[in-house]
Amino acid sequence: MQNAGTILREFYDAVIAGDMAQARTYLADDMTFIGLFETYPNADAYMATFTQLMQIVRRLDIKVIVGEGENAAIFMEMDTTAPVEAVTLVAEWHRVENGKIVYARSAFDGRPFAAMFAAAGDGAPRGGTHDILHRVGVNASPEAVYNELASIEGIRAWWVATADGDPTKGGTIDFGFCKMLVLDAEPGKLIRWRCTSGPNDWMDTEVSFRLEWRDDQTFVIFKHANWKEPVEFMHHCSTKWGTFLLSLRDALESGTGHPTPHDLKIHVRD
Repeated sequence: MQNAGTILREFYDAVIAGDMAQARTYLADDMTFIGLFETYPNADAYMATFTQLMQIVRRLDIKVIVGEGENAAIFMEMDTTAPVEAVTLVAEWHRVENGKIVYARSAFDGRPFAAMFAAAGDGAPRGGTHDILHRVGVNASPEAVYNELASIEGIRAWWVATADGDPTKGGTIDFGFCKMLVLDAEPGKLIRWRCTSGPNDWMDTEVSFRLEWRDDQTFVIFKHANWKEPVEFMHHCSTKWGTFLLSLRDALESGTGHPTPHDLKIHVRD
C-alpha cells in the first residue's frame, strides 16, 4: 500500500494539473478538513470550495512533503491573484487510512484572505461561483448507470422524455428548454455537460455525473456548477435535480423512471 506521503503528493499533483476530479479520488467521502476560516465535514464540501479557491491561484510551489506512517505534512507557497494578491506559505497535516485522506488541517497567514472569506459569507471566494451538489446510490453497475446517462434513450427514461441530439463527446443534446454541449464522456466514470442555450441562470454552467463503485452500489456524485449567484431559482433547481436523480435510480432499478412531463412536482400548478 502507498504511504501517506505518496498519497498526498499524488493528490497535489492532480490539483496542480487542474484535474480536480482525479484529486477527489484520493479523499475519503467523510474526510474532515479544518482551515483557518472554515471546517468542511466531507470531501465534496471541501473540494467545492477548494476548486473555487484554485480559480485565483496562479501557482502552487511544493517545497517539501514528509510522510510517516499514516501521517503526512506538506509545506508549499501559494501565489494568488486578485482579490488576494499574495504569496503565502501554507503548512498542512494530513492523515491517511486505507489509501484515502481522512483528515486534513491547514495553517497559514490568513490576513490577506480574511476580507475575501468575510465578504463571501459562506466560505466561497468573493467573485466565485456556486454549485448544486447531490449524491445517490444506485443498485446497478457503473457501466449500466453510464449508459443511462450517455444515451438519448437512457436520458429520455429519467429526465426529459423528448430529449434529442448527439450524446457523445463534442455533441449537443437538445432538452427543449436548454441545450447541453457534451464536454466529457468517460465510460463507467464520468459525464459532463455545459449549458449553451437555456435559462439565463444556466448559461455556461456545467452539469457532471461522476460514478464511483463502493459498497456494492454505484454512487452518482452530481454537480451543477458555476452558478454566478445563489438565486431562488437555484434552490428550485437543486430540489428538481434531486427528484431527477431519484428518477434515474428508479429507471435503473425498477425500469420505470419519472422524466418530465411525468416528473415529481414540487410546487402547486407545476
